[in-house]
Amino acid sequence: MEGEWILRRIRALSSIFTVLLLALAGQALASGVTNSGDDLRTGWYPNQPTLTPQLVSGGTFGQLWSTAVSGQVYAQPLLSGGTLLLATENNLLYGLDRRREHRNGPNH
Repeated sequence: MEGEWILRRIRALSSIFTVLLLALAGQALASGVTNSGDDLRTGWYPNQPTLTPQLVSGGTFGQLWSTAVSGQVYAQPLLSGGTLLLATENNLLYGLDRRREHRNGPNH
């Protein structure tokens, strides 16, 4: 009888601990930074006051250069040390460097 009581007590405490752990884990995840910088996913960063809609829609903001690659690029490119890394749908990896006008790739 006493053994059953202890076992029930352990199960109850472990259930409470599990619920608390899940609640804390969910709260920690909710406070993380989202892909677009805010919970509304607007892409607006208030700490960049000079980046206004008027500037972005004007002729002074836009595409700086382009290059042809084999296939579509669906993933977000990565900038590392001045080199733009991107992967295409054809499983090719490119390293693009605008400063040197050099293209490394494609690499499998």
